[in-house]
Amino acid sequence: TSRAALKDNVRDVTGAVDLVKQMRPVRFNFKPSAIGDGTNEMVAYDERIGFIAEEMADISHELATWTWFDDDGKQLMIDPEMNEDGTGGSYLDGPSQPPLEEAEPTGWESGAVASVTVAALKELIARVEALEAA
Repeated sequence: TSRAALKDNVRDVTGAVDLVKQMRPVRFNFKPSAIGDGTNEMVAYDERIGFIAEEMADISHELATWTWFDDDGKQLMIDPEMNEDGTGGSYLDGPSQPPLEEAEPTGWESGAVASVTVAALKELIARVEALEAA
């Protein structure tokens, strides 16, 4: 949620230009095996634009979305009653939640990327304004 009443320790994003410089937007096609049950085969043929989850996680854990998998590679579903800090909740089909360190990056967090991009733009605007004033 974005409500201020639910947030503590609010501060500006800094170093955003450096974060954006590390991001690598890519064009790609999903592998047919990644489509799931095969009900939408055309998705594999549609070219997409996005990021590689592992690359985003290497830049900052906040830029990635995270998921747990079982030993067979099946995605574990977490109870929606899980607390924001990752405690509580449970697998819908198993034991309590594993440690966060066992999660794998599976996507990129669009809200975080948008926020970092706006912060980078503001940093660059400030640089341009300083140069124009000189």
